[in-house]
Amino acid sequence: MQLVVVVPAVLCATGGQTGDLVDACLAGLVRQVDIDQPVVEGRAAAGCGQLKLTPELGATDGAQGVQKLRGDVLAREGRAAEAEREFLEELRLYPDRMDARVSLAALYASLNRRMDARRVVIELVSRQPSPESFLLGMRTFHGTGDREGEVQLRSEARRLFPSDPRFSRRASF
Repeated sequence: MQLVVVVPAVLCATGGQTGDLVDACLAGLVRQVDIDQPVVEGRAAAGCGQLKLTPELGATDGAQGVQKLRGDVLAREGRAAEAEREFLEELRLYPDRMDARVSLAALYASLNRRMDARRVVIELVSRQPSPESFLLGMRTFHGTGDREGEVQLRSEARRLFPSDPRFSRRASF
């Protein structure tokens, strides 16, 4: 079984610009099908039909990643409160999802909720204190314009991982 997103043809025809179409998409967004080869693979697949959710997008295990995907769609539609609920639900169900934490932090930053965004990134690196999580946290701070958070996280990463050149003062993304 693979988790597949089915994009309704009517949504493709209009580009998904109306809230009603997004609601319709979200209502039947995911189903499991038994296929040998996905119709479309990859992160950038945007056409009609089926999109296999890759590990980057989530959902390689049951319904993991569905709320994160819904949250991303809702955030892009400007429905921040609903997006926040979806991200929080994803994290309640799957607390170690780094991508859901990054999306939630980006949403908070876009709403000028900087302290909430910072708290979410700190939770990310606290839950999974690895070089990769610190890099992801630093990139999140960088992408949301939180230079101070990025510098502080880089400093902490240098302390924890002194031999990792990715955390040097000169390293950049």
